[in-house]
Amino acid sequence: MLYTKAVVLIVLIFVALVVVMAILLSRWQKRRAIRQVVGIFRKHNAISIENAKTAHDLGLKPLSLLVALPGALVGNTNDPEQDALHALMYAHIVQRTGDGRLYLSEQRLMASSLDR
Repeated sequence: MLYTKAVVLIVLIFVALVVVMAILLSRWQKRRAIRQVVGIFRKHNAISIENAKTAHDLGLKPLSLLVALPGALVGNTNDPEQDALHALMYAHIVQRTGDGRLYLSEQRLMASSLDR
């Protein structure tokens, strides 16, 4: 009986560690993708409305229709770069001009916790 309890405890600890590692890995991947997308905007100097660029000009995939809808929840597209772009848009860090071009708001980025 004691042996069985020890095995169950070890299995539970192992499962908990796997869950914690999965959560940490997911957060790390999201932050890495956000830093990469921010870097793309900076590299192309798309950091003001005057220098806004299309997703194509930035080398980014255009947002899918459902993800691009204003107010849409941050989804999981299985594409970290597109998820990061959407998260940045949802937080109003990446903004869209009237003609659909995108630019990075450095002020909003600095005020957020997304690029830390």
